[in-house]
Amino acid sequence: MPVCPKCHRNLPEGSVFCGACGTKLAGASEPRDRDTGSLRTSEPSLDYGTGSYDHTMSFEKKDISDNKVICMFIYLGGFLGLLWAFLSQESPFVKFHLRQAMKIHVFEIILSICCFGLAAIIGSIGLLAGTVSSTYSYYDMNMALRSLGGASVLIVIIMMIYGCFMACLQVVRI
Repeated sequence: MPVCPKCHRNLPEGSVFCGACGTKLAGASEPRDRDTGSLRTSEPSLDYGTGSYDHTMSFEKKDISDNKVICMFIYLGGFLGLLWAFLSQESPFVKFHLRQAMKIHVFEIILSICCFGLAAIIGSIGLLAGTVSSTYSYYDMNMALRSLGGASVLIVIIMMIYGCFMACLQVVRI
């Protein structure tokens, strides 16, 4: 089993580069096609399962330089940025960032539905409690206000948590 000379990690048989640090292994043969066993002459397909967070080397430099503004607009332009990139480009670099931005947008939608749904449920419970307290023969206005006030506090807390998550998502986009 080969070992990386730089980071000393065990590597799978046939490795040309270390998957952790990227060091080329001494004596490693050129990459070969799995099916034919011949040397690879074309670029390898994009492999996002390498464990590396930097996928820059997977794309051509010209593709990156031509499309980096589009990719920035994908993240910061909201749904218009997604739509523009989806309709305008066939670049692998743009497609990669389009997929990443769509993951962020889907998470944002799910978070919004959960937070606003929970706030609506809590508000409804507060209103229901206030209404129920008025149906008794001894109507207590303070009890109704306390139930609505408690629900309001919970709703404010939920919205503050929602705002924190949205701020974190904006940092991730930038």
